[in-house]
Amino acid sequence: MTGREWNEAMISAPAACTGNDGKPFLVFPLYTGRETILPMDPIRMYRVDDQEVRDCRLSFYSSEESFLGQLPFYSCIKALSAYALEFREPQVRIRALSTQEAERILRETEREIQVRQGWNRLFEKNLEFIGLDGTDKDTVGRVFHGPNVRTVSFEVDFPTGILAAADPLCYLPDPASISWFHDTVLPGKYTIVVSVVSTASLGTRVSGMKLQISGRPCVSYVPAESYFQEENARKDVLGFPVETGMASFCDRKTVEAYQKWFRQWRAEHPDGNFYNDHLARLFRESYEKYPGLQREGGDFIQYTVPGTELSFVMAASGLGDGWYSVFRGLDADGMTAEFVMLFIDPALTEA
Repeated sequence: MTGREWNEAMISAPAACTGNDGKPFLVFPLYTGRETILPMDPIRMYRVDDQEVRDCRLSFYSSEESFLGQLPFYSCIKALSAYALEFREPQVRIRALSTQEAERILRETEREIQVRQGWNRLFEKNLEFIGLDGTDKDTVGRVFHGPNVRTVSFEVDFPTGILAAADPLCYLPDPASISWFHDTVLPGKYTIVVSVVSTASLGTRVSGMKLQISGRPCVSYVPAESYFQEENARKDVLGFPVETGMASFCDRKTVEAYQKWFRQWRAEHPDGNFYNDHLARLFRESYEKYPGLQREGGDFIQYTVPGTELSFVMAASGLGDGWYSVFRGLDADGMTAEFVMLFIDPALTEA
């Protein structure tokens, strides 16, 4: 491309405006029928009164200068990338759009914004659900046996019976961040049940994970008391944090083996990404084995720690990161029959 072509393109110069809230925002014009030079990251490039402006918008006009519509600037990036002719940091030259193309970008982007806003509302409602300090057998039943719910089970060895719940990528490798349970179980093999719900609003998602102890029916549920062991100081908590969108139940011996392996892998791959370089293939294989029960790329695996026979289940935590409660299911005799993690509020999937 020649400099002449850049010189003939229209530079989209921003107009500084003030909203009803008194905060400034920038508006960048884009006219159909003209090649346009747009900033690639206007928040970094422009300031108003020496202050950063977080609100940037893109206004579309026809070649006759009729106003077509206005959208948040960054929401348009994906659609406009298909029309990019050349990138010259920090700008991009966009080919001339027809009025029909501009109107299509407006329609499709507005639709994506509406979907994203709806998703955000669902996520916020679900955040309240996953952090509740109480639940009941009806709610648990709906998570694992409700409409559009299917399950997959794995047999897992718990050689010590000392249990942990943790994000397997962010917290499980760190001995100071493990959420151990006060309650233990007899050493042995137990069943991990992963429930999956499929709905139009959420797609296919892991809705819960259960560690079955006795298999007896539960009549009530109580919070599973847990604590972090940090520098020999005990700190009681309820639940555990998730930062990578994944969760696990684990036995202490398995955790220790996994932490040792993780340190070894990290030492051998100082610039590596543990998920992309090591786990992604296993999740893809899981998807190929259970294609109707998870999203493409995989949502759950039974992971065997290399060099051992110890394994645990990693599963996507519903809608992503947050603070997740864990509950003990009690049978009619008051004995622990199961531990459950509830990832998605069934009210969101049954509406």
